[in-house]
Amino acid sequence: MNKNQLVNRVLDKFFVYTGFKNLFFTLNNPQKMIKCPILLYHNLNPGIQGISEHLFENHLKFLSKKYTTCTVDEIIKKIQIDDITGNEVVITFDDGFEDNVTKVLPLLRKYSAKATFFISTGFIGKRYLGQKMVSKKQIVDLYENNMEIGSHTVNHVNLNNSSNEEVRRELEVSKEALEEIIDGKVLSFSYPYGSYNPSVVDICKKIGYSSACSLLYDFFIKNFFILPRMVVFPYDTTHDIQSKIEGNRHWLNMLHKIYFQKLLKKYKI
Repeated sequence: MNKNQLVNRVLDKFFVYTGFKNLFFTLNNPQKMIKCPILLYHNLNPGIQGISEHLFENHLKFLSKKYTTCTVDEIIKKIQIDDITGNEVVITFDDGFEDNVTKVLPLLRKYSAKATFFISTGFIGKRYLGQKMVSKKQIVDLYENNMEIGSHTVNHVNLNNSSNEEVRRELEVSKEALEEIIDGKVLSFSYPYGSYNPSVVDICKKIGYSSACSLLYDFFIKNFFILPRMVVFPYDTTHDIQSKIEGNRHWLNMLHKIYFQKLLKKYKI
């Protein structure tokens, strides 16, 4: 157990056994909002934002025994028809690394799991962070294996620092490119760096997306265009995943500004 895991587990226990967990959820969910944990992965390379292949398989083993994995679009549709059971978990992958197909997809199929893959279309067939990115054919492979393809802009830009014209171009061009590749609809979007503002959200709606994922640490779905996601870090074991899904790690929500942002910076997410 490394230092991060030890600290996290001590804080998990403190949060639960002192009653802070019950108090937090009593105060922050007075309207009994819909709960659906959305996990954010990038790849299976611990050196560049990802986790090891062994850890990811352990996560899938755990999830397959206790939960139903869904895509983002599936969970939105379930909410709309009031078909949520409380056992759903959404798996997402950002950016479009090639190992999403060569390593992740076989494991998803092995455990009959689903995921949404958010692709930055400007990276297709190229290299990013020194790693190969998916090709058009590989995107089709994901889609034909019942995975959802979502957009992550063209150039992975910070939309909060972009003009409305640039935002529209990034969201519209990427959506059209992906729809042409898979010959199907692209309805889900992921904000690069989790950055957005009211104008970005409005443009996202107008272009025709039905949802958008952020990096807010939570699992209560309040707004389809600011879906919270819990980042999976390289050291996260099955115990850590369980803590996040069950809310034992929601002390992170409380410390979001001073702790979580440092982790995002550290792992360059």
